[in-house]
Amino acid sequence: GAAANGFYQGQVTHPGTSSALVASSDTAADFIGGSVSIPYLPALNPSGPFTVECWANPTTNSGPQFPLSAFSSIYGPTGPSDRQGWVIYQNGADWQFRLGDAAGYVAIAEGGVANVGLWHHVVGVYDGTNAWLYVNGALAAGPVALGRPFSPNPSHSTDIGNATAFGRVFYGSIDEPAIYPGALSAEQILAHYQNATNAEPATSYGSLVLADGAMGYWRLDEPLWVAPGPLFAVNTGTLGSTADGFYGAGVQTGLPGASYPGFETNHYACAMNGSIGSVAIPGQNINRSEEHTSETPVTVPYLV
Repeated sequence: GAAANGFYQGQVTHPGTSSALVASSDTAADFIGGSVSIPYLPALNPSGPFTVECWANPTTNSGPQFPLSAFSSIYGPTGPSDRQGWVIYQNGADWQFRLGDAAGYVAIAEGGVANVGLWHHVVGVYDGTNAWLYVNGALAAGPVALGRPFSPNPSHSTDIGNATAFGRVFYGSIDEPAIYPGALSAEQILAHYQNATNAEPATSYGSLVLADGAMGYWRLDEPLWVAPGPLFAVNTGTLGSTADGFYGAGVQTGLPGASYPGFETNHYACAMNGSIGSVAIPGQNINRSEEHTSETPVTVPYLV
């Protein structure tokens, strides 16, 4: 649901190019250095079997780029080798599905061809033991046994069109990314590809994805949105509205607040997306000589 809504940031054009789905009038999003960032959710980062899927149309295959990922920071608990999580990886002219842990990669399934200017259906599957990669409905690599146990991303956002921990952006178009809480079968993956490339499918592609249990599914066909005005974080202190804050683009409001007995029954928190989420408060003359107290209870990734 809405807890997994993403935030467009940077150079992303939407609506962009035509959808990867032959029978659809929807659009895709065009990435030229930007991304869609989904706030960290444990449900989107399971330690057991899962499947990740997207349609990608690259404008270059000259270097590594990430159309879809959920990685912890490259400077994680063990230093720059940290690779906890997973990534769909365009490694030049081929595709990869990588799984990692705190010490590096534990499995790399590599295959298929990344053709510039063409749509590719890329699916990574982790079945609890092996990594599998499917490209355009066919098995491209796998089973690839894990060299060490897989460790899911413990704290970072899920990124479409980038991996902010690495800065490896994707140049091209992306459509219909989805994450499933289990290993899709080869038959299910082929059915997705055949549906998308059929001019007259028996059912819609979106219905097929949801029927297969997608917990995260981003159509990327939102219209261009222009803010009607700032969203205020209202100040209830003695400075009044002069200290009202402004919610930034990477903030999701209206989430349940901290469940402590001292708080009111109906109070809320907001989620920061881990990269551009913030509340900006105009400069105030609060650094005065008399004694004062500054108190801001914080629980990552929610700001109360």
